[in-house]
Amino acid sequence: MAGGAYERHLRRMKRSYGRKFHLLSELVKRELGSLVDWTESDAGLHLFGWWRGGEAEYRAFRSAGEAEGVRWSETEAELGGQRRFGLYLNFPHLTEEQIREGVRRMVRGGERSGQRS
Repeated sequence: MAGGAYERHLRRMKRSYGRKFHLLSELVKRELGSLVDWTESDAGLHLFGWWRGGEAEYRAFRSAGEAEGVRWSETEAELGGQRRFGLYLNFPHLTEEQIREGVRRMVRGGERSGQRS
């Protein structure tokens, strides 16, 4: 640590995660922006968005995504008397090509579930 290796490692990881965050953010906003209201945040280790449709549509989308091999963390909340569904996308462990492929699979899942992006 005294030689600066740890600081160099942190800078490399910050650049790597920043690139991946930007890539994922741009792809999902462009490809899935009509289905999910993606929230703005600092470049962290996940991306969050609220599903724009109803429960049945969300569950169909999630099932179709799982059939495509894509899973995400999720949350449910009661907001304004309405049940909302949130998606957390984690990406640090993925390569940039895996991120692109994952978004392609989410789009295919959306199409299979009858959701148009």
